[in-house]
Amino acid sequence: MPLSDQQQTELTRSLHRSHGSFELAAAPVMMALIGLGLDRWLGTAPVLTIVLAVMGVAGATVKVFYTYRADMAAATAGRPVSSSAASRSNAATTADRSGSAVR
Repeated sequence: MPLSDQQQTELTRSLHRSHGSFELAAAPVMMALIGLGLDRWLGTAPVLTIVLAVMGVAGATVKVFYTYRADMAAATAGRPVSSSAASRSNAATTADRSGSAVR
């Protein structure tokens, strides 16, 4: 049973939204397996396995975070800024200039 264009579009969007969960699960596992292979080859303790697994978690988390920020910026582009968000932005700008928060 072929999918309609609308169903294909929705399927593509849902797969695009779920890629972060796969990255968060797969990156540490792949990096740990690489570390395990290197540990066996070099004869070291599981140091590289642990280090590369942590790097996989950190890398995947950073990538998902920045992808989320870019998606949210694109989704809110052109929308008016609410007054509470504007006041938080002004406070952050003031804090950046003076080096301390001004409230």
